[in-house]
Amino acid sequence: MMNNNKAMAALPKRQYPAHHAPVERFNETIVIFCTVCIMGRDALLDNDAAVQAVQRAWQNAMQWRVGEFLCMPDHLHFFCVPGLPHPESVKEWCSYWKRLAGQYLPALKGRWQMDVWDTQMRDVDHYTEKLSYMRQNPVRKELVSHWGQWPHRGVLQAIRW
Repeated sequence: MMNNNKAMAALPKRQYPAHHAPVERFNETIVIFCTVCIMGRDALLDNDAAVQAVQRAWQNAMQWRVGEFLCMPDHLHFFCVPGLPHPESVKEWCSYWKRLAGQYLPALKGRWQMDVWDTQMRDVDHYTEKLSYMRQNPVRKELVSHWGQWPHRGVLQAIRW
């Protein structure tokens, strides 16, 4: 019998994200962690104009509400919660706000990868783990020595568990 590591290694690597519908749990917030990338991983997002365009797009795309976010040069991470009782899928919503961001800042128009990596947070510990991962991203890339020094981040809506 194969051990679990060998079994996992034998599985094909996923090339596209699987988009599962959010699971509603009694009396718990639905929180999704997302990663969106720029095609070719070009450095387009680590400037004030790009961050402002993305924030404006999120504020006008109300199906989902963005909590904490962080824009790296070639990708961004964010948490989102439903903005309506039965929102469209995160994938469809991301397509919409990416188009809006491209309208607000032409340098972003057509530059986004087609998809989004999205993962529903299981509990507050899972959320805290991903929040730490997101915040440490510019530190891991040696862009700053402490995550709080990274200027291209923020919170649009507080997410509470």
